Amino acid sequence: MEPSSTQKAQEQHTSKASGQDVEKEKMNKKRAGQKRKMENETTNRRRAGQKRQMENETTNRRRAGQKRQMENETTNRRRAGQKRQMENETMNRRAGQKRQRRRSPTPPRRNIVGCRISHEWKEGDEPITHWKGTVVEQVPVNPSLYLVKYDGVDCVYGLELYKDKRVRSLKILSNNVGSSQATDPSFADTIIGKAVEHVFEGEDGSKDEWKGIVLGQAPVLDANFYVTYENDPVLYMYQLFEDYREGDLRILEGFDEPPPLDIPVELLSFLVGTCAEYTTDDGSKRVGMVIHQVEGNPSVFLVKFPDDVHIYVCSLVKIR
Repeated sequence: MEPSSTQKAQEQHTSKASGQDVEKEKMNKKRAGQKRKMENETTNRRRAGQKRQMENETTNRRRAGQKRQMENETTNRRRAGQKRQMENETMNRRAGQKRQRRRSPTPPRRNIVGCRISHEWKEGDEPITHWKGTVVEQVPVNPSLYLVKYDGVDCVYGLELYKDKRVRSLKILSNNVGSSQATDPSFADTIIGKAVEHVFEGEDGSKDEWKGIVLGQAPVLDANFYVTYENDPVLYMYQLFEDYREGDLRILEGFDEPPPLDIPVELLSFLVGTCAEYTTDDGSKRVGMVIHQVEGNPSVFLVKFPDDVHIYVCSLVKIR
C-alpha cells in the first residue's frame, strides 16, 4: 500500500527540518570553536604580555641592583681613597714636623739700617764695580728693599741687598753711624715741604737752576735732606744748609700750599703698598710699587720700579 500524498509531504517536511537542525548544529559548533580559539588567543596574548612585563620588571630590578652596586663600589673606593689621602697627609705632616725639629732654626737677619756697607756689583757682561755706602732705610711694605746712599752718588738707590743677584760679597763695615746735626736746628722746619730753586755749578763754571721740592729730613744721615726735581723726578739726598746759607738754595714763595685735591689727602695712604701705573714724559707707561707717602707732602709718593734701582717721586699736584 503506497503512502498518500499527505504523508509524503509530511515526511519531506520532517526530513527538511532535520537537515536544517543538522546544519544549525554544525554552525553552532563552528562558532563555539571560533569563540574558544579567540578566547585562547586572548589568553595567550595576555599571558605573553604578563610574561614580558615580569621579564621587564626583573630586568629593571637587576639593572637597578647593578647600579646601586656600582654606586656603592664607587662610594667605597672614594672613601678608601680619601682615607688613604688623609693618612698620607698625616704622615707627611708628621715627617715634616720631624724634619723641622731636626733642623736648627734660622737666625733672624740683623738690622743693617744705619750701617756702612760695601759690595761688588756685576750686571750682565759689564765688569765688576765696587761700592760703599750707608743704609738709610728699610721699606716697611717690602722689608727686602733697602734705601742706600752711596759715596759719591747724589741720588738714593733702592736695592734688595740680600736677594738681588747683582749684589755680590756684601759686607757690613760698621754698626750704626753717628748722627750729625744740621748747623741750624730750626733749618729743617724752615725748608721741609717747601718748593725751592737749587743752583748747581757745572765743571765749566756754568750754573744751572733746578726747581724742586724738599721732601723731608733723611734718617740716619740727619744733616741731609730728601729732595727731588722737576727735571729729574728721582729721590736725591743733599746737605742743603750750606747751599741755603750761601744763596744757592732759595725758597720759592707762594708755592707752600698746593691746590686742593678732589679727595682728602689723609685718605691717600691706602696707595702705599699698591701697584701704580706711571706715565713718563715720552708717553710710555711703567708699573711700580708705591713704597712711601711723604709725611710733609701727603700728595707725594715714592715709587720703586722692578727694573730700576732709582726711587721715583710722583706727585698728584705738580709744582707750577
